[in-house]
Amino acid sequence: MSATQRDKAMFRHESLQDGTTIGELLQAVCDGLEQGILRFSDDSDAIIMKPKGLLHLKLSAEVEDGRNRFNIRVTWHDAPDAKPKQKALSVNAKQKKRKHA
Repeated sequence: MSATQRDKAMFRHESLQDGTTIGELLQAVCDGLEQGILRFSDDSDAIIMKPKGLLHLKLSAEVEDGRNRFNIRVTWHDAPDAKPKQKALSVNAKQKKRKHA
């Protein structure tokens, strides 16, 4: 059901996946953001979202006692009126090689 068809709609999924599969899922999310439509579904539920305009990005990463976590949150309003925050963000997948003396 589309989020715009009722006041509140929610989709939640949790599973154990390998890095390649998670990368494919994240790429699908990126593609959906670029196309302006996100479709999330599993065996029990589904939701369609239509992001447009400026989107608010919140990214956090944490390493504590051997536990690693990162969260990506993207939010927006159907009637956008927010002004963007201008902060530069860098996300690197490759580690730079260090020169040894």
